[in-house]
Amino acid sequence: MEVRNQTSVTEFLLSGLVDDPSLNYLFFVIFLLMYLMTLLGNFSMISLISCSPTLRNPMYFFLGHLSFSDVCYSSGITPKIISNMVSRRLVISFQGCAAQLFFFVLFVTAECFLVTVMAYDRYVATCNPLLYVMIMSRDFPMELVGMAYCGGIITTTIQTSCTFRLSFCNSNKVNHFYCDIPPLLKLSCTNTSMSELLGADSLRVEFRS
Repeated sequence: MEVRNQTSVTEFLLSGLVDDPSLNYLFFVIFLLMYLMTLLGNFSMISLISCSPTLRNPMYFFLGHLSFSDVCYSSGITPKIISNMVSRRLVISFQGCAAQLFFFVLFVTAECFLVTVMAYDRYVATCNPLLYVMIMSRDFPMELVGMAYCGGIITTTIQTSCTFRLSFCNSNKVNHFYCDIPPLLKLSCTNTSMSELLGADSLRVEFRS
């Protein structure tokens, strides 16, 4: 049976990290510093790999994309968390929640595939050192990275579309400080078995990869 989004929910109310408002500014400083350190460390890594001729090999090419995906999924949720701490308005729009979930899951999934690609690269370098240059030719690493991102896009599109096609009629309060699939499924008053099955299958694929 096709499940359509027949809800009138236009926004979700997120749960805060702490119940005591006086601690908001403390957590704001902590999250801001952690986010800035994440950006600084990863952009430094990307710049170093891009500017250094000695680091232009497949391993560091994959490591650069791993840093890029780390920046992207951190930026998918952290700025909203930080702004909520300042404004104390723990609200996110329906479209904003869908976008936050999409980009977060996309780059987390892509990062899992990138780690698998890096493991394959090390396997080839260790077990077939004489054939490494031939196997890891100029275009092959780019194809592997492209497959990692495509796998993330396909997996995330299916999960996000199945989640937001449900009807949210129980409540609009998400029991989490950002939009995630399990808390959203708890708000649905329709059958969520398909979304749960797809989520379990996606996790199984990521851990096997």
